[in-house]
Amino acid sequence: MKPLLTTLVLFLLALVSACAPASEDSRLPAAYPNSYPSYPSAPQTAPAAPPADFENPYAPQPDDVKLQSGPAYVENYELQTVSTLPPEYRLVLSGNLPTPCHALRIQLAAPDAQNNLRITVYSVADPNMMCTQVLEPFQAELPIRNLIPGRYKLWLNDQEIAEIDG
Repeated sequence: MKPLLTTLVLFLLALVSACAPASEDSRLPAAYPNSYPSYPSAPQTAPAAPPADFENPYAPQPDDVKLQSGPAYVENYELQTVSTLPPEYRLVLSGNLPTPCHALRIQLAAPDAQNNLRITVYSVADPNMMCTQVLEPFQAELPIRNLIPGRYKLWLNDQEIAEIDG
């Protein structure tokens, strides 16, 4: 009976220590690099203003500069046309975040001089937070509306995905 009790106590101690919040002095294991050079990083300055009346629930937040940026693995996207005049669009994205502790961010920049609309999809997380190492599925809809009349190239994480009319 004593070996079973000892095993149970050791298991409970390991469980409690694994669930304890990380201290400020704790360091991330090598599985968490400080940056993700192949993925977009969180903006360090305010993004260019998107089209007027734009609602983006995944827009970068002011406190994001305190968080570590990481990837958002976009597996599927679909550009839907909303039947309105002028035309409006909805970009539906699905994929995975690195962990449940990551928050999805989608940044839509104002059109540049060549009418390129750049959409950057990434994630942010507190580097001091301990988190379960499983992918977290996401699905998001990004409205694209109120464009000045013209032809636009739509870019998703530096990859051209469509041409649309404003």
